[in-house]
Amino acid sequence: MESFKLDYDGNDSTTRYFSEHPVSEWSYLEFEATVNKNKPDKPSKNKTKNAYLNTLRILKNKSNIPENVKTEIDRLLAANVEKPSGITFNILAKDSSTINAIGTGVLVPVQTNQPQQPQPQQSSQSRS
Repeated sequence: MESFKLDYDGNDSTTRYFSEHPVSEWSYLEFEATVNKNKPDKPSKNKTKNAYLNTLRILKNKSNIPENVKTEIDRLLAANVEKPSGITFNILAKDSSTINAIGTGVLVPVQTNQPQQPQPQQSSQSRS
């Protein structure tokens, strides 16, 4: 399996990489270094990574790819797809019925079942 190379003779540099390099060299870092090596205007990391992941997904669905290579493709896809991160909220409760949950820079008011306390009036005069 480690010596498997894609059977491809086209002009697409992304797909050609997988035909010129064995599965053992299909890591994203090796792919990125090779496909961008001779390009004067390097594409963005997102564009390169999307091309890599899309090509792996296409290869995974081809019937001429051995199952053990498809298993390696699954591993590479899992290793290179960003996992969604959790959101942490800090709860700030004061002497009112409103609790403000602050997460990732967003203020989210959360109402409780307690009766609301009167809030102090703000001055309508603007300060200069």
